[in-house]
Amino acid sequence: MMRTLFVEETRTLGPVHAKTIGVLLIAGIGALAVGLVPHAMGADAPTLMAVTGAAIAFALPVPIIAIHTLAEYWQTMHGRRGYLTMSLPARGREVFGAKVLYLMAAVMVALVIAVGGLTVVVLVRAWMNDVPPADVWDGILSLLDLIGTAAAWSIGAVAVVQLLSFLVMWVSVMSIAAQTRWNHLGIGGAVIGMVLVYLVCQVLFAAAMMLVPLGMDMGTGDLVARSMLPDLLSGVEPTVLGLGFVPVSVLVSIALAWWAVHALEHHASLR
Repeated sequence: MMRTLFVEETRTLGPVHAKTIGVLLIAGIGALAVGLVPHAMGADAPTLMAVTGAAIAFALPVPIIAIHTLAEYWQTMHGRRGYLTMSLPARGREVFGAKVLYLMAAVMVALVIAVGGLTVVVLVRAWMNDVPPADVWDGILSLLDLIGTAAAWSIGAVAVVQLLSFLVMWVSVMSIAAQTRWNHLGIGGAVIGMVLVYLVCQVLFAAAMMLVPLGMDMGTGDLVARSMLPDLLSGVEPTVLGLGFVPVSVLVSIALAWWAVHALEHHASLR
């Protein structure tokens, strides 16, 4: 059943998101094309403005799709359209799972497109400055050598995991806040819940960075079974960046998702 629900979610929201991405890509490409005119005239300020506009257009799919999908979740689960959703012959966990999977998949697709678009912006800007693509690639490789390939992959993986974890948290908080006892707050309850979860997570993340034996060696970029606490206690500059917040964020998202499913199946309330 969850597969059917996921397919239906894709059919409903997919075309809207595809059109959104298409419009933003056209806007970004158009901005780069417009920037060629002042570039040919030697006017760097308008050129830079056009390139910046293109970068913004290419980066926008991620927040727009995430916000729109979250809004759709609220409307179809706890708004007026929620009556139709709750009438489906499916358990709350199946509906929740399908919507969360679509949200994560859509945001990841938007993220890949945004990275590709921003790469194009960098290459075009380099071309405008008469920098060959080979030199741009050498600069990227030099930066990777400075950071460390392992560190770069670790940072990227951490960013993706954190993004997906917070998406699950936000969706979960919506259903938790929509329980009968808090339903009178409407969307305000979800907003309050998100703020509280964010604040609690910051405290947990700070503690996890110091206490959980998982970190990244800042010299080599390798993952190590160490925390930042020993270095902090000895008074030396930390050589390990604590990554304990990563598993903590995953555990928090799982716990909130379980709570949300329980709320949907036992305490769901519609407005």
